[in-house]
Parts: sequence; C-alpha cells; structure tokens
Amino acid sequence: RTDLGLIAHASKNIFQNHVLTYGLEVREGAVDAADVYHTSTDKIINAGIMDMAALFLQEEYSFGKERWKLVAGLRYDYAHFRDGRFSVENPGTNNLYLLTYVNNNMAEKQWHSLSPKLALQYFISENKRIYVSYAHGFRAPILDDLCRSGKTRGGFQVANSNLVPETLDNFEVGYRHEVNTKIIIEPVVYFSIGKNFMYPVSTGDTVDMGYAAPVIVTSNVSEVQIAGAELDFHYRIHKNLNSFFNYAFAHSVVKEYSPVMAQQIDISGLYLSNVPQHLANIGLQYQYKNAGISFNARYVGSRWVNDTNTPDEKYGLPAEYDAYFTADIKVSYTFKKRWIVSASVVNIADELYTDSKGQYCPGRMISFDAGIKF
Repeated sequence: RTDLGLIAHASKNIFQNHVLTYGLEVREGAVDAADVYHTSTDKIINAGIMDMAALFLQEEYSFGKERWKLVAGLRYDYAHFRDGRFSVENPGTNNLYLLTYVNNNMAEKQWHSLSPKLALQYFISENKRIYVSYAHGFRAPILDDLCRSGKTRGGFQVANSNLVPETLDNFEVGYRHEVNTKIIIEPVVYFSIGKNFMYPVSTGDTVDMGYAAPVIVTSNVSEVQIAGAELDFHYRIHKNLNSFFNYAFAHSVVKEYSPVMAQQIDISGLYLSNVPQHLANIGLQYQYKNAGISFNARYVGSRWVNDTNTPDEKYGLPAEYDAYFTADIKVSYTFKKRWIVSASVVNIADELYTDSKGQYCPGRMISFDAGIKF
C-alpha cells in the first residue's frame, strides 16, 4: 500500500480587511495486496489506484468595525479510480466461494465536484461571539470498498466497484462565551444531510465460510440525516490546574434507502450502526514547573450492532453494543527544557468493551515514553 501526496497553501491580504487563502492538494493512493496461504495454494489478490486532486479558494472579510466576519470558500475535487481488480489464484476447497466475486477488469471511474462553504460570525462583545455556517463536502470511495472482498466484522464483505462518492451538506450554529479569565463555554448545534452515503449493508445472502456468513457490501444510501449538539466547557481552577468537560449528542438515521436485491431489508428510518448517540469526556490537567499529571475519563453510549438494528444471532450479539466508561492517567517530567519522560495508564479499571471495529479492547495498557525537543 502506498499513499503519496502534496498539500500547498498560502494567504495574502489583498485589500483592507480582506484575507485571501488559496491552495492545492494532490494525492495518489494505491494497493497491490494479496492474502497468501502457507498451508495451501490459495492466493487472493486485490489491487487498485485512486488519484485525487483539489484546488481551493477562500476569502475572509471583516466589516462593521470588525464585529462581523464573513468567510466564503470554494473547493474543486477530482478523483480517478483505475487498475482495480479482485482475483483468486489456485483456490482450495475452503475458498472456492470467492470465485463468485472475481473481477479482473473493474471499470475506470472519474468524479468531479464543486464544494462551497459560507460562514458568518458576529462578535456580540469582546468575550462573546456567535456564528452560523453552511458547508458542502465531498468524499470519494476508499480502495478497500471498491476492490477488496474478504472477511470483515459481522461477516463477509464484497467489493463494490460501482460505488460513487458521497456528499454532505452541513448547517451549524455555534456560540462562544468567555465568562471570565477562567471559564469558557462553547455550545454547537448542527444538522447534516448525506447523499449517496457510503454505508455497509447486508445483501440478505450468505456464503459458506464454515458457517453461513452474512454477505455485506458498502453501498450508496440515498440519504441519511444527522442532527446533533455539542457542548465544550473549560474551567481554569488554578493557574496550574485546568479542567474540561465536553458532551456530544448525535441522532443519526437512514432517511431513504432503496434495496437493490429482493432479499434485502429496507433500512429506511433505522439508525446508523456503530454510531453512539451519547459521548462525554471529562478531564483534569495539573502542571507545576517541570512536572505534569493529567486525568481523563470517557463515556461512550450504546451503538447499534448492524444496519438492520436487530440482534446478530450468528455471532450471539445483541441489537446494541453496551455503553462503557473508561479512565486514563498520565504523568510527565521535563529535564533541562528538552528531555521529556512520561508514563501512562490507559483504561485504569481494565474495562472490557467492544470497539468501533467490533473487537474486544485489549484492556488495561501501561506505557512509558521518552523524547527530546529540538
């Protein structure tokens, strides 16, 4: 796997109260991979190349005695998928089912998109400001979804070379209030509409992998909607002691989906899988001269296991992963302003939970680090 790229940007004051930012991005991602079996003759190959380029332009304009700020931007994206293939060489009995999904000549695809954004900010006073924004986003498919078939969380995932990019329109309102030199409060509410949203769904079929494994394919869902809110709270308790708290709520649903196979379930109106509705973090950071200690606790709410929001009988999974709570601690010390040593304990209580990939976490982890600043 290779991932090469170049990002360049610059900013310039073109007129009074006008700042122009412009730039470009160029990337190429490529995969030429194989699962090679040492106990049989099987060789399962997936390959593909994704070329991407983008140009962007943004202007910031301050007016009304600099109490107002308007930000407008435009981005052009180009993506090109080529040389994609999925093939199987010398399959043994256990992998004969893979021959159904062989595709040695995936069609080349090219996509273009213009993405605007617009934001307006108003300084109510020196320590209060509010903003509203709109942004349009573009994301091309990833190579694994386009050209790799194989085992995945919850079953067997099939490559889908017919995927098209997804777009997202996001509307947001935010507020920042510096109550005093110690307290900062930042609430945000947003609403997002995703079109052609790339999302793993069950086809309704199964393959024989020693058991009837469900077949999953990343597909373009016509529309998803995500409504959410976030709250950040920072409190400087003492000149050496900072604290923070943040909370995020997300209501994520499939608004419209048209099954392409008769045996598929219509998931319209269901919740997005593996997306927690509630997230929260709280932490303390203490720094005294060269020594520091930090503590962080995190809560992750329950998540739906699959796209149909139903129990997974094959894996013995309930309809939702349980919510979990973890806590971490880290201590550090700096010698002569350059040498840094630290020790940390992640997941202090050794909590066992299922992560975003459907795997059990490793439990408590202890690590030691040393570094130097130049």
